[in-house]
Parts: sequence; C-alpha cells; structure tokens
Amino acid sequence: MSIAPEDWHKTTFTSQWGTFVYMVIPFGLCNASTAFQRVMTYAFFELFRKSMVVFIDEFSTQTSREEHLEMLKACFQRCRKVDISLNPEKVNLVVVQSILLGYVVSKKGKELDLHKVEVIVNLQPPTTVKQI
Repeated sequence: MSIAPEDWHKTTFTSQWGTFVYMVIPFGLCNASTAFQRVMTYAFFELFRKSMVVFIDEFSTQTSREEHLEMLKACFQRCRKVDISLNPEKVNLVVVQSILLGYVVSKKGKELDLHKVEVIVNLQPPTTVKQI
C-alpha cells in the first residue's frame, strides 16, 4: 500500500547507513490501524457502557450535559491512567452537533449526513476499467 508523498516525512528514520523514508507501508505496519483500535477499545472499555464511542482516534459521547461533563472527566482520567496524550488543537468539547463516520450526531441522535448521500446519488457511473 503506497504512502502519499506529502506523508513520507512522517516515516523518516536514521540508521548507521543514512536517512531513509518509506514510500509504501512496511509489512509490519499494514495492520497498525487495527492494532491501534484494539488498544483504544481496551483503554476505554469501561466507558463504552456509558454511551461512549471510540473509533481509531475519535471519541464521542451522546449524553445530557451533566452526564457529558462526568463522561469527559472519566475520559481524561482514563487518558492519564493509560498514558494517552490528546492534541489540544484537535479537541472539541461540549459540541452540540458533529459529523462522525458519515453521520451527523446531535441531541436528536444519529442521522445520515445528507451531503454524503447527495454526493453518492450524483456519482456518475464508471466508464473505464480504471474507474471501476
């Protein structure tokens, strides 16, 4: 599986023979996202029963405001306990509505993102083998 050229710098490593960069995912990392999801599931398993969703590096809860604050507190405590750090630039707290995995999540529950549906409905059928 190829790595996008703009992401090659993320795979750079140095050895006694020089500096190298991966242009394809090394065999040992092909299942990295699966392994990471397994770690996240293990780390936050206790909170799943309390309406928390974790997908790769996305956390989401669907609760009342009071329960949400308690859930955030528990989540942060769990992050400290298992030594998971959060990127402050990517953290959004107490969001009323958000898009997660192609769904709009709000106090009304989980609904399809109509923009995604519109894109799929308007897709042109493939005309070449490469497009298939």
